[in-house]
Amino acid sequence: MTATKLLNVLLLLAVLVVPMTGAQETSPAPMMPEDILASVEATRGFRPPALRLMSERSGVLERFMPYGLAAFEGGPLTAREAHLAAVAAATALKSPTCIGAHTASAIEAGATRDEVVQSMLIAGVVSGTSPLHIAYEATREEPEDTE
Repeated sequence: MTATKLLNVLLLLAVLVVPMTGAQETSPAPMMPEDILASVEATRGFRPPALRLMSERSGVLERFMPYGLAAFEGGPLTAREAHLAAVAAATALKSPTCIGAHTASAIEAGATRDEVVQSMLIAGVVSGTSPLHIAYEATREEPEDTE
C-alpha cells in the first residue's frame, strides 16, 4: 500500500470514527482540522489553500475529506485514471496547486509524463472552446432551434 493510500485510509477512518457509548476512553477522537492539515502536509509537503480555508469553518474540512477520498477510491477508474481526470479538471479550472498535486499523484499511480501532458492538452482544448460557444450563443441574431 502506498503512503498516499495509507494516509487516505487513516484520514477516512479518523474522520468517520464515532465514539461508542460507554467506550469513549478507548475510541479515538475524530481528527481535528489541524490534524488533517498536518497529515496532508506530511504526505504532500504543503497545506493546500482550499483545505486551509475549509479548516476555518467548524465541520467543513472534516466532512469534505471523506467525500474527496470516496470520489477517488473504488469505482471503475483506476487511481491512475482518476488522477489524470483530476489533472484535466485542475487544468481547465486553472488551479496550479491542484495541477501539481494531481500530477504527482497520477505519476505515483503509474501515469507517464506523456499521459499527464495529453490530459492537460485535452483540458485546454475543451475549456478553451467553451468561452467561444458562450460568445457565439450570446451574439446570435436568431436563437437556434433546440427541438
